[in-house]
Amino acid sequence: MRSHVITAAASALIASAIAGGIAFAAIPSSGVINGCYQKNEGNLRVIDANESCHPSEVPISWNQLGAEGPQGAMGPEGPKGDTGPTGATGATGPAGATGATGPAGATGAQGPAGPTGATGDKGDPGFTFRGMFDGLASYSPDDVVTSGGSTYVNVQPYSPICSAFAGCVERPFTTPPSTTHWSLVAAKGDTGATGATGPAGPTGPTGAAGATGATGATGPTGPAGTPGVSGYEIVQASVSVPALTSTGLIKLVCPPGKRPVGGGHMSFDMFPNTSRPFDDLDGTGWEVRAFNGDTVIDLFKVYAICVNSN
Repeated sequence: MRSHVITAAASALIASAIAGGIAFAAIPSSGVINGCYQKNEGNLRVIDANESCHPSEVPISWNQLGAEGPQGAMGPEGPKGDTGPTGATGATGPAGATGATGPAGATGAQGPAGPTGATGDKGDPGFTFRGMFDGLASYSPDDVVTSGGSTYVNVQPYSPICSAFAGCVERPFTTPPSTTHWSLVAAKGDTGATGATGPAGPTGPTGAAGATGATGATGPTGPAGTPGVSGYEIVQASVSVPALTSTGLIKLVCPPGKRPVGGGHMSFDMFPNTSRPFDDLDGTGWEVRAFNGDTVIDLFKVYAICVNSN
């Protein structure tokens, strides 16, 4: 009962001190307040820790702060605060993995045409195919001909030998396969092997025999036919003709009872002036007159074709 009275008195004194501004002794740093309670009159005074109470007083003490009470209920949520300032940029993070390739985009519009390029160098004229070789035609390098199943390209101009009174003849020793004027492009291929004999076809069915026709009347005898050629024989002779402006003449006489049906001559560079049959006191035969315009002696050879004259 006594402790309750003291506590109440202390509480009343504290309340009076707060309201009336009574001076108290200094409160030690320990937070414990010391006081003296007068038992007879019920007075209470605060003293320093090093002071003592009077004989008529009872020493008391109490803490400046009471024991911590239980946590109160959470108050209502406060209003949202203002947005704070932007923080500093953080460090760059590591590079992420490469993403998957996206789908191909649509084809763009065609761009404008570029400028015309510079004119290139002129190309080689190339080969000219002239077909089968003709000894009376002229050819230039890169002309291509065929002869004897092979193909040649001209490497040196070729032309026939021509004169106003004898016409043109083939120039000897310069025609394919002469290597002075022609180069072989493709040789004639070898004859291929004989293929295997195919199987025999099936024998067709025998046709039905036709009816025997009536015997026709005997026709009239036809006229006698032209006698055929017989006694075919070639007569020939040759002579050497000097160079330049020399003329060779050979007359071939057919054997008795025969007449010429043709003739001709052979030489390197001689031009025939006359090639014809004749019939005079010497007999019946063939004569050829030719001119040697070359710088060398030429062999002039003449032949006549004779048959029986009946």
